[in-house]
Amino acid sequence: MTPDPSAEQAAPGLSFKAFILFLKGLHWVLVGFALVGWLATSEPWLLVYLIYVPLMVIHWSFNENSCIVSNFETYLLTGKWRNEHNPEEGAFVRTALVRVFGRAPPEKAFDIFIRVLMIATWSAAFFKWRGM
Repeated sequence: MTPDPSAEQAAPGLSFKAFILFLKGLHWVLVGFALVGWLATSEPWLLVYLIYVPLMVIHWSFNENSCIVSNFETYLLTGKWRNEHNPEEGAFVRTALVRVFGRAPPEKAFDIFIRVLMIATWSAAFFKWRGM
């Protein structure tokens, strides 16, 4: 039976909402790993970090400063890859700072800060790995 395209879509079910929460959690795990992964004491985890961070930053460059996890969540919620009304898209961590502290640095300054932080933590991981 073919669904009627004019029929209203039912509200998302519990499993759908749970999956969206899973994506948000996954996003925070990825952010957390990007921030503290350089502290890993095992060589395999440092290697994962040394590969992950450049791929993450490169993918931002090719995806309009946005994370694919945010895009996927937007797609599931709206049926579109981009949503200009979603403040988290392209500013996931910055939006979290606004929610927690009520303000965040200007967008351009924050982008530079994040990239410098990623270079610094990646470099620390690299030299730590070289010393193993």
